[in-house]
Amino acid sequence: METAHLELCKELKLYEAVPLLLDKINSGTYRTSDTSHMVSIYNKLGGAREDLLTLFKKLIPYENYLYRELVRILIEPCPAQVLPGLQKVLKDAAQTDENKIGAATFLASAGEITGLNYLIDYLKVHKKPPTEIQSDNQIWNVDTKKALKKLGGVIYMVPDTSCHCEPFYRSPDRYILEILEKLAYKSEEDLLLVCEFYQRNAKKYHNAFPDTAKDLIWYCENAIENFRKNATYTPDIKEIKDILKNLG
Repeated sequence: METAHLELCKELKLYEAVPLLLDKINSGTYRTSDTSHMVSIYNKLGGAREDLLTLFKKLIPYENYLYRELVRILIEPCPAQVLPGLQKVLKDAAQTDENKIGAATFLASAGEITGLNYLIDYLKVHKKPPTEIQSDNQIWNVDTKKALKKLGGVIYMVPDTSCHCEPFYRSPDRYILEILEKLAYKSEEDLLLVCEFYQRNAKKYHNAFPDTAKDLIWYCENAIENFRKNATYTPDIKEIKDILKNLG
């Protein structure tokens, strides 16, 4: 099936082509680039994602971009088949940092704390974010308590201005703050956990960074305000502060 024919199927929404596409995808007779193109169109035409498992199981984790594309398609409907391979990538010494970061990002987005742990460890070791901020990777889909426990090892990078850099989207502090912002946005319970985290660390780093540790309180109040703008009901700032006092 030529590229022009594939594009025609997509543009005309020829759903009848789905079975034919699947047969060709699973035939193993096409180049990786052609197979990837067919997979993309198959998915856009609404083909059953689970039926792509036949091809997925033949691939070596992170051997090429086709594997990554299939992970994006299959990770939601077929986590039991996808997640173990991604976990192996993190433990494979032969894999590149780039591949491990990609696997960790998928894992964290799927709610696996091992993924976020790897990303934060990378940040801690290299003093730079593994990925840019403001991406579509929702790595905060993990348990907030576990995430905050891990972030506790790098939160100092926010008040420590020696860790900041340009451009901002590659700066460690912005990476950490984006994760915290998104964690706080998930629910009232998550918001309170994040606010307590901010306040606790503002006190912890007050002596080390007297001019900037107080910024953590501002980020706390900003998280509250952002949540209140989009929620049907939340306690007002005074109520939240009263709750936070009782947490200690």
